[in-house]
Amino acid sequence: MEEYKVRRFVNDKEVRELTPEQKKMMAVTVIRAIGAKEKKTAR
Repeated sequence: MEEYKVRRFVNDKEVRELTPEQKKMMAVTVIRAIGAKEKKTAR
């Protein structure tokens, strides 16, 4: 769900309107999502 939200923000180009804190949180969410995917693939 989080991943989808991030993607939607990027697609709508609303990223510019976000505060630095929100951007940071989004970046962390993306990194976590990628990490989770890599763990799944590693198995």
